[in-house]
Amino acid sequence: MSRLVAPDAPRLYTNGQPWRDARGRDAPRDAVETEFKAEHAVVDLSTQPPKPLVVKCLVRELRIRFYSVNTIKNYRSAWVCFLRWYRGPLDLIDQEDIREYLELLVNGGASASEVSVTLSA
Repeated sequence: MSRLVAPDAPRLYTNGQPWRDARGRDAPRDAVETEFKAEHAVVDLSTQPPKPLVVKCLVRELRIRFYSVNTIKNYRSAWVCFLRWYRGPLDLIDQEDIREYLELLVNGGASASEVSVTLSA
């Protein structure tokens, strides 16, 4: 039999302890942004540096942010593959280009984890 609780009553666990909001990886998050903004860029795309320099800057930024060696290796590989496919000026990359590339990976039989790593990179 369920117990009726007033909407303004404090939430409690079954053992009587007060409810605590989730922390860490289970904490509530802000919505994911779907726009590319210049202030969020790891590399200044407007200067259009040579592609090898972009990859070096990306790896450096990931090291500064204490990403693991395997994550850096996977993100670097994903970036290099994307840049080989794109072949255009870096400051013109938009959301549709990334979606086309991800669709190409999916249609080519890439695994879900590979597509996820590419999207994260």
